[in-house]
Amino acid sequence: TASSSSRRSPSLRTFRRPTLSSWRDPDTREYGLLLVLVAVAVAFFTYLAHDLWFVWGDDYDFFLMRGTVPVADRGIWAPHDDHWMTAIVLIDRALLSLYGLDSYLPYVLVSIGLHAASVLVVHAVLKRLGAGRWARFSACVVLLFAGAGAQAVLWNTTAGLIGSMFFGWLALLLSLAPPRNERGLPGEPDDDGAEGAQPPWRVWFPLVVGLTFSGTGVVAVLFVGAFTWFQRGLKAALLVVSVPAAVFLVWYIAIGNTGAKAPLEDPWAYLAVPRLVWIGLVHAPDAATGIDGSGPLVLGGLVLATLMASSRVPAGLRALAYAGLIAAVGQLALAALSRPSFGAEAFAGGRYAYLTLFFLAPALVVTLMMLGSWVTAPRQVAVLLALLVGAAYVVNAGALFRAEHDGRLYVSEPWPGLMRGLRDAAQAGEQVLTVDAVDEVHMRFRADLAAREEMWDELPSGAATTEELVYAESSFFTGVSRESFDVGSGEDVRPVLDFDTTKPIRRGCRTLTAEGESPVLAMDTGPDGAQFGVQGPTDRIVAHIVRDKIQGPDRSWAVDPEVGHWVATSAQNAELVVNLTMPGTYTVCKL
Repeated sequence: TASSSSRRSPSLRTFRRPTLSSWRDPDTREYGLLLVLVAVAVAFFTYLAHDLWFVWGDDYDFFLMRGTVPVADRGIWAPHDDHWMTAIVLIDRALLSLYGLDSYLPYVLVSIGLHAASVLVVHAVLKRLGAGRWARFSACVVLLFAGAGAQAVLWNTTAGLIGSMFFGWLALLLSLAPPRNERGLPGEPDDDGAEGAQPPWRVWFPLVVGLTFSGTGVVAVLFVGAFTWFQRGLKAALLVVSVPAAVFLVWYIAIGNTGAKAPLEDPWAYLAVPRLVWIGLVHAPDAATGIDGSGPLVLGGLVLATLMASSRVPAGLRALAYAGLIAAVGQLALAALSRPSFGAEAFAGGRYAYLTLFFLAPALVVTLMMLGSWVTAPRQVAVLLALLVGAAYVVNAGALFRAEHDGRLYVSEPWPGLMRGLRDAAQAGEQVLTVDAVDEVHMRFRADLAAREEMWDELPSGAATTEELVYAESSFFTGVSRESFDVGSGEDVRPVLDFDTTKPIRRGCRTLTAEGESPVLAMDTGPDGAQFGVQGPTDRIVAHIVRDKIQGPDRSWAVDPEVGHWVATSAQNAELVVNLTMPGTYTVCKL
């Protein structure tokens, strides 16, 4: 009836069912094209990530020390390094219970999904602030195919950083009033982001959630707070950041401080902070363009265009660009202050470039809008040139993503098999004798925890091959210590190479002279493993396992030449081969 129709809410009166003719609308076409590009990018990233594995070992904190292995449980609130990452702990524990470690893909899809969602939210914010259509679309393409930040997209652990940034941008979106036409009123979208601004409680929840993903959540609070300050004044900004700041302080005082980095012994080392921030700022545009040395020029252009933007650029968009510049510097400064010892190489890494690109995106939009107002060439020429530049950018981004994939695959490819070998060796009763990882890329891995029975069902399924078993035994079931190990004594110790004798040692101690540069001892293990003692001029002991003529990788231990050491393995019915790396006189003892 007419009376009931008149009582409908404005949102219902303004709703229109999509029709074929709606695709003639430029905004609809723009959003549809962006969704197509997002789908293509997600498919490409998923394809690249499907054969990767976990690296650096950050994930093993979440897999091994957050409840799955009770003896090592740190709880869900404890910091990871100096990051509050409760959200990632919960996500990874849920994925571990559902999929185990059979595949990397479910975990990295969190990073990829958050990345795609972040691009869409950035687009919505830019549109709501009145950014030009092609400027905002171009900026979103730059972010979507952020080859300079490929590390962040293809690394599952960086879901924490991306998640914090996503919720920061979402808080921005929620803080803005809907466009006038969405409120049932005529006119264009708001151009300043201040009129009809939303109450602060709408941004508190996403900002608090962002804090639980990573330390970038602190920068997200700074980002939103700075934007609010420029738009609505200091009082409004303090109100916006008040609750997230209070929540973070409570967490930090209660437990977060336990992960804080100790101050550097040399306070002069902090003088490197400005240099590290600068490296991070210029690396992002440098890598994005693919032109070496272009970073300072591009960054300078973005800053200059933002500071000199004309009134044609909406005030809200300019405020967002200022806030983004502050956040980009803040993110890198926070990282440099907590990690100055990481050096320049770390700040030229992909995860920092990724965050920098997202914070610089508003400045990029302002710059593109300024350039667009200066262009006098025919529209067809300008469009063609823009398409060529965009295509070159996307191709370069694809190459950067592929390079990131290849480097990550190189260091991670053996690990699913290594994990199967670890489980099979543990199930056979062999003991982990070396806890630390085989290389610096997996430094956080704890073999003693991964080998526990609680983790057997979570490790990659299927029986280990002989190569995988020997790989695991050489890596973790072999060890060197000043104290003897709780393993068997094994068979005779055989001088194999570069010794003055080949007579085996059956029991007791004997002095041997190594005449060559690579003296080698070997012994067969029994069902309880094997061990022997050695003392001599070498400062390094290198060992590996051989089974069925398959040789495992070398593990190396630094030793004191003045002290005797025991070399042992719990590998059953195999051969332990030990290289002493230096000539001289050795005392070798057999139990």
